[in-house]
Amino acid sequence: PTPFVAFSECPLGSGAICQVYVKKWDGSDWTLVKTNNSNIDSLNIDFTQTAVLGSMVFIGGTPYVGWSEKDSTSGIFQVNVRKWDGGAWVDVGSRPLNASPSADGSAPSLWVDGTVLYAAWSECGGTRCKVHVKQIDTGAASDWAEVSDTDPAVKFNTKAELPAIAVGPGSIPYVAWQEVNLSASYQ
Repeated sequence: PTPFVAFSECPLGSGAICQVYVKKWDGSDWTLVKTNNSNIDSLNIDFTQTAVLGSMVFIGGTPYVGWSEKDSTSGIFQVNVRKWDGGAWVDVGSRPLNASPSADGSAPSLWVDGTVLYAAWSECGGTRCKVHVKQIDTGAASDWAEVSDTDPAVKFNTKAELPAIAVGPGSIPYVAWQEVNLSASYQ
């Protein structure tokens, strides 16, 4: 298998715009995975807005990348997922994945179970952050669907952040995250 690496890169200086990139090893060097015959190198939806990498997984040899990116209109960070189709980065389902249009989405974590792709991320609005989980069957014509609309946070007055997802036996998703209470103690 060909090694791939996904990363965020931010130029030095204040106001720098971070971009999300993917490179693959060609046997002698790391080369950008970018749209054919294009100057577009990054996965960013809007190259004038900053983006932060979340994670990358593979389904049948195809890379899928999740990241959060600042929307130029709302200023809210939105969670996006794209896959490489051999010639271009294309959206996976509808975007963004955010459950709330007024909450910043961050730290998407991806996991694969057969052809089903899972995404977990945190959304923060006001003093509260919630973990969300959606799934999409990449082998069928489907769109992202909430796994549950229940906030898995243990305590109500906390910020649930940095989720990590895995799918266990019986295709049951498991999610871990950290919580920060109102006195800024991590739990």
